[in-house]
Amino acid sequence: MRKRKLDYLCFFLVIFLAISQQLFAQQPTSSGNASTDTQALLDRIQQLEKRVQELEAHAGQGTAPSGTQADSTLGAASSTQVSPDLVALTGSGLKEAVEKNTGLQIRGFGQVTYLADDLKGDRPSYYAGNFTLLMTSQLSDKLSAISELAIDEEGYGSARFSPVLERAVLQYEHNDYLKIAAGRYFTSIGYYNTAFYNADWAQTTTRRPVMAAFQDDGGLMPMQRNGVSISGRLPVSENLGLHYVAEIGGGDIDRSDILGLGYDFQMQARTGFNFAMFARPRAVNGLQVGGSFYHDTEIPYITGSGDPLVRQNVSSAYMVYNRSNWEVLNEAYLIQHHVTGFRDFNIPTFYTQISHRLTPAWRPYFRFSYLNAGQNDPMLPDLAGHMTGIEAGARYNFSEWVGLKLEYSRMQMAQTKTNINFGGSQLVFTF
Repeated sequence: MRKRKLDYLCFFLVIFLAISQQLFAQQPTSSGNASTDTQALLDRIQQLEKRVQELEAHAGQGTAPSGTQADSTLGAASSTQVSPDLVALTGSGLKEAVEKNTGLQIRGFGQVTYLADDLKGDRPSYYAGNFTLLMTSQLSDKLSAISELAIDEEGYGSARFSPVLERAVLQYEHNDYLKIAAGRYFTSIGYYNTAFYNADWAQTTTRRPVMAAFQDDGGLMPMQRNGVSISGRLPVSENLGLHYVAEIGGGDIDRSDILGLGYDFQMQARTGFNFAMFARPRAVNGLQVGGSFYHDTEIPYITGSGDPLVRQNVSSAYMVYNRSNWEVLNEAYLIQHHVTGFRDFNIPTFYTQISHRLTPAWRPYFRFSYLNAGQNDPMLPDLAGHMTGIEAGARYNFSEWVGLKLEYSRMQMAQTKTNINFGGSQLVFTF
């Protein structure tokens, strides 16, 4: 993008010089003032040529000139300050576009999945999953907007789609120590939900871990909230790389059953809060260690009258190591449900995921997950007892835009003595 801007500047400079030469030819040379003006203009042009050469040199070195902010990891547009010299060449319209770069940036993600299992009555099928648009815009030096719109398929192979607003955030970044976001956001419960957005392109595997899944896919925890999130870096030792996140938000929940059989469990969720901290020590590049604590109050819809009030706590701890060749993710959660007038339920769950890039294209992976849910928990009526799962597969990237995942998984549910085997492939792409 920076190279394209420099090409435009060079183009306008050539046109300007050509017009200037024609004007010089038409000016009388006997006037002392005209000669002085011409010399001043030539000096000005030389200064502009020197400035363009400096910018080209910066572009050739892969570095940005001073005044340029790096793009955020969410794909937000960068904001570039332009010198008054270049403004004289480009004009006010191009200056505004380059300086503020307020144009909407859109990136799309899609997938096609083939899935087969040995559940009685099921048959192998293709499904489109979701098509996601990630939209960002840098409104000013400190203000940006991020929105994520997904068009989800309503059930495997149903060919019925509906739009879902996954995220819509207005963020003010005062400095590295204080960032304020308001709107619909992904909660900072654990690691996975902060590292991977809705599109399956971003993750190595075909699906999120069951405990970190979105609730409309059978997830156990509130991964999306409407409210305010404050985050930043803590002003302590730079070597530790300590960060904090504080969130408050709410919104009712519609949770699907964990096997995707078409059952919905509606819940009324009151305002909750979440606090998280993590460290990225400089001594070990790629290492991140952290944890979080979430609390809210929910009312699961059972009979419609006199439904129980449930106080929910979610505690998490994780240690991950993520470099270009190795991906090692370890997360553990303790979900607690205190049901008024009944009893308490404790649901421990964790997963371990390991992948290694063998070649620039091939990356095999393996994940083990564990969950132990109590019987008669009104928040998780589709779960009871121990559940373990394994997922093994490989991802092959044809290019930086297209990838293919091949995966086998097995889910064991102790309470019902059910073992379910899954197999399939997933084509993911981005543009």
